[in-house]
Amino acid sequence: MNNKDEIVFIRKAAVNLLGNNSETEKFIEENISESFKDVSEKIHKEAFLNLKKGEGFENTEKIFEELKECILESGKEVSKEEITEEIEKWLFGKKKSEASLFIRRYWFGERKAVLSAAAFLSSEKLEQKLLKLRKSLCKCFEEKKIAVSSPEQIFYALSGIDEKLVRNAQKQKWKKPIYKLWQFWAAVGFIIFSIFAAAYINIQSEKNSEYNYYFRDCVLNWSDSNYSFKELEDSIEYDVSRNFGYMRKSIEKEGTIPVFKDYQNFIGTGYYSAEGELRRLSLTWEHLAYMGFGYRKIRISFVPGTEDEVPASMKLPITEAGRAIPKVTTVSTRDGITIYGVTDGRAVMVESANAEKRVRKLMFFKDGYWIEMDGLRMGAKDMGEFLEWLFEDEIELGRFENLKQ
Repeated sequence: MNNKDEIVFIRKAAVNLLGNNSETEKFIEENISESFKDVSEKIHKEAFLNLKKGEGFENTEKIFEELKECILESGKEVSKEEITEEIEKWLFGKKKSEASLFIRRYWFGERKAVLSAAAFLSSEKLEQKLLKLRKSLCKCFEEKKIAVSSPEQIFYALSGIDEKLVRNAQKQKWKKPIYKLWQFWAAVGFIIFSIFAAAYINIQSEKNSEYNYYFRDCVLNWSDSNYSFKELEDSIEYDVSRNFGYMRKSIEKEGTIPVFKDYQNFIGTGYYSAEGELRRLSLTWEHLAYMGFGYRKIRISFVPGTEDEVPASMKLPITEAGRAIPKVTTVSTRDGITIYGVTDGRAVMVESANAEKRVRKLMFFKDGYWIEMDGLRMGAKDMGEFLEWLFEDEIELGRFENLKQ
């Protein structure tokens, strides 16, 4: 190895995986003249052998425990080189920051405390991101029908990945979040404004109380009219429902749903057949802003089906008159999936007199499910960001697919 950078990378991996001692230094000196790939493979093999002897560096043992989650026993047996090739493709398909996290943890053996400080992530957030990446790699093996029976197979295969990936990972610089002073004073100003505005609204609402009651009656009558929301929900054929709202922390931690910190309230409901088969899953996040100002809501629903037919329980929003709106338009495509948006869907929200709010709605078919997204008080940019988030951090539907799980 002539490249100074490569020697630095190799030394760092050796110290992380084998321990910072004279034996490690001796090992590096004996093998430094070989190619980058050969030395990398020797280090990773030595780390595993030390682990077997009970002399493994503490960090290496933890790495092997984590890599067990990528094991897929069913599938065809392939060579180490083929596994390396698939891992490379998978890494090149990820964002650079994500690929760097994976390589620095599982190629370099970097400790989580070091990695979370470098990436400006809390330990909890780092755990979640690494869990997502491991699950994503396992899914990659599953799609390619490749059998990976042990963590050492992945560990060895990683040692042969493209040097460019290793260099990029080591040089990866994460941006530190910046909190500006003007944001603080803007928040103070907003709170003061909110207090005066809330007082004014309370006075006005007393004047319009009769109108508000009448407005509520209209909504109740509307919910019983043809093609109402209530009837669309009733079109779900289910025997049992289950609430997942109280499980938010645990299902976030296990990577079932992405973490959405700005939205404090979470509601999750699954509808099932008598046999436990999922008929519909509805997940809602609410941003509960100060004294009601800035309230936002996003909801996503999953209904199993076929691409040819939209399920009855997803037949678009309802007008004030109580009719379903058939008007849709193609908004975009992502990963070969066509995303449809409702052009003029509206829903009446009872918050104050004449409180009519536009609902933005997107629908698409993906992996055997019709997926419906709608947001209250969310602009097109917000919906676009939420859609991006949904594709990047997929919701693990397997957690909800059987009531008995």
